Amino acid sequence: MLILLAQVALLGLTMTVVTHAQSSGRVYELRTYTCNEGKLPDLLKRFREHTMTIFERHHMHNVGYWIPADEPRHSNTLIYIIWHDSRLTATQEGRRRLDALLPYLLICAFIANAASFLLPISNPANLVIYGSHMPPLLQWLPAYAFPSVVSIATTYLLLRWTQRGALNQKIATDVPVPVLSGAGKTAAIGIAATAIVLLVASALDVALGLPTAIAGTATAALVLIRERKGPWIVVKDISWGVLPLVAGLFVLVEALDKTGLIRMITAFLHDEAQRSVIWAAWGAGIGVAVASNLINNLPTGLIAGAAVQNAHVPDQITRAILIGVDLGPNLSVTGSLATILWLTALRREDQTVSAGAFLKLGIVVMPPALLLAIGAALLVK
Repeated sequence: MLILLAQVALLGLTMTVVTHAQSSGRVYELRTYTCNEGKLPDLLKRFREHTMTIFERHHMHNVGYWIPADEPRHSNTLIYIIWHDSRLTATQEGRRRLDALLPYLLICAFIANAASFLLPISNPANLVIYGSHMPPLLQWLPAYAFPSVVSIATTYLLLRWTQRGALNQKIATDVPVPVLSGAGKTAAIGIAATAIVLLVASALDVALGLPTAIAGTATAALVLIRERKGPWIVVKDISWGVLPLVAGLFVLVEALDKTGLIRMITAFLHDEAQRSVIWAAWGAGIGVAVASNLINNLPTGLIAGAAVQNAHVPDQITRAILIGVDLGPNLSVTGSLATILWLTALRREDQTVSAGAFLKLGIVVMPPALLLAIGAALLVK
């Protein structure tokens, strides 16, 4: 009965809204927000304390908020209505909000890839290239610190220039800053401790896999204990959909190995290195950068890493290949695993970035950063 009454009330409100909209020119928008299990109380608090105020600031007026009466939507769904002054302003507002967010979202992804060879632990692809021959931290830094600084600086300057119009716009200064919860502080401390553990392991030339697993598991366990929650809340939020993708990429590499392609690449790389180390480094770095956008940088790194280790090429070629694998994916949204996870996180927050928008910026930002970073790596002795 309560459900029926709620439906009738919502229908009546909708009819009233439509009638009023026809006479006033207002446009009413019905939205449905579905969150992860157990996150509805946090979502409601965020709307009460922040989101509703932000809506009003941007001329989107709050009408009403409802939670479905029956499960499973009662535990994870918020339904609400807002109104705009007109259809034109509603369309413009949505486009304006996305346009305002897009530069910042893109900057996060591009800088992350540009900085991914500063440290051995910065990118899993680094482990793939070197395999069991990963240089310890004190050998890594002299080889990659300068190219990494060049990569980050070039990417930053190009992003600052291309996005200058959006970044120069006035932004809100009265945005409420949420207080970090005790569990959030515990997680932050755990992440910092994990980074320290990995840096120490790298400095001692210890394989990074086991320390990473132990530190990550310990951090998650401490947060769950503090919150008095079971492990299911963490397990269900893991991006399990990425695992079949990664497994498929490994299968692809194995299939290519069976065809003899990797042996051909190894022989070609060895021959080119014999002719000219410098030109081989340039060609390999640019080649793997392009390939990373076509088949993802993880299989590209696996193939290139096998070729590097079998061909016993000079360090300059290895560095150029690693830079290409790490920085090259800044052309496509599927170029790196990190970017795919970034897109997944954005979708959870109801944000999207198109492949076209990513490519449009990447074609300007990535090539100069790649060429300058490889050039810097070749200057390192």
